[in-house]
Amino acid sequence: MSKASGLLAARPLYAGDLPELCKLDEKLIRKSLESRPKGSNTAVALIPDIETIQWHHAREEFVGSELHGKKPTIKGAMVGAEEGKRVWCYWTRMWYNEDASQRKDNTLHILRLVVEDGASSWESSTGRHTNGTPAHHVAAIAALFQMAQQQAEEWRTEQVEIWNPSSATLAAAQTLDPTAQLVERDTESIACLKWYPKHDGPIAESIDWIGNEKYGWN
Repeated sequence: MSKASGLLAARPLYAGDLPELCKLDEKLIRKSLESRPKGSNTAVALIPDIETIQWHHAREEFVGSELHGKKPTIKGAMVGAEEGKRVWCYWTRMWYNEDASQRKDNTLHILRLVVEDGASSWESSTGRHTNGTPAHHVAAIAALFQMAQQQAEEWRTEQVEIWNPSSATLAAAQTLDPTAQLVERDTESIACLKWYPKHDGPIAESIDWIGNEKYGWN
């Protein structure tokens, strides 16, 4: 993605910001699941708790120290200040190229994207937003992505990726780069769940996977 001017202002998030945000995120997820209509599919969600996120960042910091001689300190970004109306994300850098001077294949992964006033809008089987694409969400997410781009450049990563993007997320990416694309994976990095509930017929059709994002990878 390329940079764009005239975006909203995003501020960086550091490790100390994340415990409180993860608690809030878990609360929003549980509230959303509890409000699902009676008779809905069974919902499955991996909780993005602070221990899970710290695992990703511990890996990132170790590799960063070994490869570049320093640890990344900016862990994500936020737009807005009023709780309940903020949009934020956190990420991790993964260096797949052993040559520290090269960017090829290195990736900054958005681990989790949170739209606080849109927590119930990803209640589809794919996890993508179903309530349209509010313009203010698109603008806020684009500002987050621009900071992610800056971090990708600084840390010699070739690309920025996010899993299971909503329509707002895709529109935000295309604000920065009109060529940004949604890629349907079918050969690698395919999220899966091993579970054996009682069922009659194809089980996948009766389960909604909520918040299927990169933070659930290990």
